[in-house]
Amino acid sequence: MSKKEAKVKSSMELGKAIAYLNDLVASLRAGTVSIENGDGVVTLHPEKNVKVALEATQKEDRESISLRIAWKKPDAECKASLRISAQDAAHQSCDH
Repeated sequence: MSKKEAKVKSSMELGKAIAYLNDLVASLRAGTVSIENGDGVVTLHPEKNVKVALEATQKEDRESISLRIAWKKPDAECKASLRISAQDAAHQSCDH
């Protein structure tokens, strides 16, 4: 599968950034995050368990907050897990 990306880097008023973050929170709650920019659309389906990385940086002339939320797709988790069984692996589900 090819990589899809939607990236945005721009200056904006804080109120507009907060509105984008509120849209992101609402989308996460709904279970589907669709991000569209001039290059296309990326639709994500967050899993129940996610990894969160939050970083705050303060320098002499600049401050920033970085937030990253990541998860593995169910198929990726299934392929990465170890399973040992007496059953035919072709007939087992990942929920084992």
